[in-house]
Amino acid sequence: MDFNSIIFFCYRSAQLIAQYRPRAVIMAVTRSLKTARHMHLHRGCCPVYVAPTRNTNYEKEGEPLFKQHHISANQALSMSEWLLDVDARVIDAIKLGKARGIVSTGDAVIVLTGWRPGYGTTNTLRIIYSD
Repeated sequence: MDFNSIIFFCYRSAQLIAQYRPRAVIMAVTRSLKTARHMHLHRGCCPVYVAPTRNTNYEKEGEPLFKQHHISANQALSMSEWLLDVDARVIDAIKLGKARGIVSTGDAVIVLTGWRPGYGTTNTLRIIYSD
């Protein structure tokens, strides 16, 4: 199976994979302009800046809401909102990849995300076909 691009939502994961210089373009989706600038320093990385929307209240001043291991009922609602936001950012990244000529219709795209916001949570790999 050929992959033209890999989409990451974690700076560190994208940085680690970039060291192996895959043939696929690494698209690092971020809401931070500083992180987007840093991603230009890594070979094969294409930063995708997605402006924060007013509905994303799961982070406060750039700090993850879920620092602890136990999640309360109030945070579970925020987590489901976060997962919907991740899906929206995947769609935005694929659209941008198509506009830049990185992704074509029918291409397989690898998406690596975490199951919750915060550092060290990247544990989900999805293969999505662009349409």
